[in-house]
Amino acid sequence: MLVKKAIKFGAQALRVELTEPEGSMEVDQETLGWLVNTSAGDINFRGCLDRANEATIRAALAEVEGKPDNKGREKALKQQLKKLLEAQAEQVQGSEARQTRTTAMNVGELEADRERDQQLQAQEEQKDREARIAESYTVAGRIQAMTFVEKVLTASTLVQLKNIKASKTYRDLPGIGTWDKYCEFLGFSRQKVDMDLQNLAEFGEQFLLTVGNFGLGYRELRQLRQLKYDGESFQVSEDGKTIVIEGEAISLSDDAAPEIEAALEKLLEKNKTLRERNTRLEKDLKGVVKEETAGLQAEKKALVERVKVLEKYEPKEDDREWAINGMKNIAEAAAALQLAIAGFLVDEHVSNDRHIQAQVDAHLREAEMALHDVRGRLDDTIGMYND
Repeated sequence: MLVKKAIKFGAQALRVELTEPEGSMEVDQETLGWLVNTSAGDINFRGCLDRANEATIRAALAEVEGKPDNKGREKALKQQLKKLLEAQAEQVQGSEARQTRTTAMNVGELEADRERDQQLQAQEEQKDREARIAESYTVAGRIQAMTFVEKVLTASTLVQLKNIKASKTYRDLPGIGTWDKYCEFLGFSRQKVDMDLQNLAEFGEQFLLTVGNFGLGYRELRQLRQLKYDGESFQVSEDGKTIVIEGEAISLSDDAAPEIEAALEKLLEKNKTLRERNTRLEKDLKGVVKEETAGLQAEKKALVERVKVLEKYEPKEDDREWAINGMKNIAEAAAALQLAIAGFLVDEHVSNDRHIQAQVDAHLREAEMALHDVRGRLDDTIGMYND
């Protein structure tokens, strides 16, 4: 029984289905009768024993085992049962060997497939690398040829340079290896190429293609970048196909090129005028502040001189020294307050901003209230000696 269970367990572990003759698990009653009632030396017993299945042999053993005069039949039945179990064990072992061979073949095929995939991937990567290197040389040759005519990078070449820089293909070029050297190989400085790539990132390829013949230099493009950051008078759509100038949307196309050129010239001229005006206002403001500051400084100096004159008439007793120093501090604080207020009021932002005016007014009222309170306390103190 233990042998049988071991065989079944092994078959289950290997996922092998034991093949048994049809009806092998059923007891053949006719054969059982011959095995139980016929002597072991009878030819009919031998014939039935060879044909008997496992269930029939086990049933016969249950009948004859341990009974007198049945030792021959019992021995023959046990030997035949052992043969059946060994045959089943061989079946399991054969299935195990086939399964092992199949598994080994599958693993070998998987390994071979994986190696082929790796080789194909390496070949594809090598082809792609060689193609990028070839493209880098092609782009460089095209740009070098163009520099004989004009030192300008077109929008299409900038797109290719952007891809080369992003993929770092220049590192694989013999004798180059860095972005700086690749730019020098093209005939440009790295700063110029990077600035052109920045314009490409800011405005898009279509914009640069459209305005390529407008004569816009780096200064004008820098002004447009600043206006784009401000987000008021100039914008480029996300898809790069439309620009908005002073609220008017214009499609980036060759047909609209004259309209775009005129609008950009007007925008840049307006921006130039505003910048010049702001520069003049800043200079004027600095001059006014400087003049007012100088006047306030003169007033402060005069107040200090007056304090010095008054100090001559102050008692020189040691117990009065703290009062003299206190009066000096009060005079300097009063002058500093006048200077701060006057310098702030000359700023044009105050005259144009109601919010700032309200804040200034609130601070002045607080100062007036504080001074009024101090004045009241001073009058009360002086009044104490009028009696």
